[in-house]
Amino acid sequence: MSSKMQYRMKMALYAVVLLAALMLDEAVFGALKLRYKPCVMPMAVACIGLWEGVERGSIFGLVGGCLWAWSGALSLLGAWHIVSLTMVGMATGLLAQRFLMQSWGTIFSVSIPVLLLTQGVYVLAQCSSGALPASIWITDFVPECLLSALFLAAFYPITRYISRIGGFHG
Repeated sequence: MSSKMQYRMKMALYAVVLLAALMLDEAVFGALKLRYKPCVMPMAVACIGLWEGVERGSIFGLVGGCLWAWSGALSLLGAWHIVSLTMVGMATGLLAQRFLMQSWGTIFSVSIPVLLLTQGVYVLAQCSSGALPASIWITDFVPECLLSALFLAAFYPITRYISRIGGFHG
């Protein structure tokens, strides 16, 4: 198989990972009446950014943010998802390329800042405006962050094996 075809296959498989994360976020956890709903899309984007670097991580963050924003009602939260997931892909790619190793420790260490950026800023804005009580940080946000971090166990090995298509660079 040619290198161009391998590259296309790798990018298509990453797109499938983003679609799977979107389906988990919206179709599965969105339909279930659970008290705590994990955010899966930021974890998928962080894993892709870890393996693919700054440029491709940003692109997949932008794509994931657009998919996530357009799957629900268009709002300020949707726009924030686009911006924040682009920053997540860029930041995880930059950290992995420049400072940290591509390992389980790295992805688990960036998971909480990723969730604070993608969800925490919005919750903070809602708490500041009085729309949400401040106790929601402890009662809902922390358990949802821990549930979301569990999905790294699924996305990390999948994206690691996808990154090896066409030569492993990590």
